[in-house]
Amino acid sequence: MTRDEIIRDISGPFLEIGHLWKQAFPNIEFSSHAAIEWLVAEEGFSPSEADKVPIGDFVKLLERKLGIQPRCVVQLDELKATILGIQQADLTGGQSKVVRALIEAGSVGLSGAQLKSKSESEDAVKTLRRIARKNDEWRDAIIFPGKAYGGYHLKHR
Repeated sequence: MTRDEIIRDISGPFLEIGHLWKQAFPNIEFSSHAAIEWLVAEEGFSPSEADKVPIGDFVKLLERKLGIQPRCVVQLDELKATILGIQQADLTGGQSKVVRALIEAGSVGLSGAQLKSKSESEDAVKTLRRIARKNDEWRDAIIFPGKAYGGYHLKHR
């Protein structure tokens, strides 16, 4: 990983937090102290818990306060997929059905049996694994059982 990639990966969430904070609290400058006060007063955390909230969870709490629904990182138009705005190679019809099933499932995700049923494919899990091997974007966008939350999901943010 290059230095620029590391900086982008680290700074991205902080920029997003700053933007969301300004929307949620236009008259309060963002600081860790202000964030902890909000988490304790409005979200029910203890001060020690509030001090340990992961960045991703903090972003989700701000989005919830603003009424923003988590959005899937994968967008699909027929056989053309984009991941975080990056155009991917066209999917086959079967691959498209598997990805569409996961998009429609939302952040809840699907079990293996549900994925097979919703995508109308007995090989849905194998198909999903093949898609994940295409490149780093797909690998990062697809969540398999055994990773956070269990079941099959597409990443939401």
